[in-house]
Amino acid sequence: MSASLVPIDDLNTWPEAYVRPSQLARYLGLSPRTVAYWIEKGALPTKKIGGLRLIPTRIARAYAANIPVA
Repeated sequence: MSASLVPIDDLNTWPEAYVRPSQLARYLGLSPRTVAYWIEKGALPTKKIGGLRLIPTRIARAYAANIPVA
């Protein structure tokens, strides 16, 4: 299964260093467009790796701590 399709069950135990915006959106129960908006506005830092915008897991954890998970 592609990494982009693997759902995140728990960010605290997520073994990868980065998450895709679509994974974070699904985990938080938000629209992918909402996460893209945060990225566009600079509110959610990302790192460009191989042409992909990825969110460091530690930053995703900080956002998840402040947003009730659906």
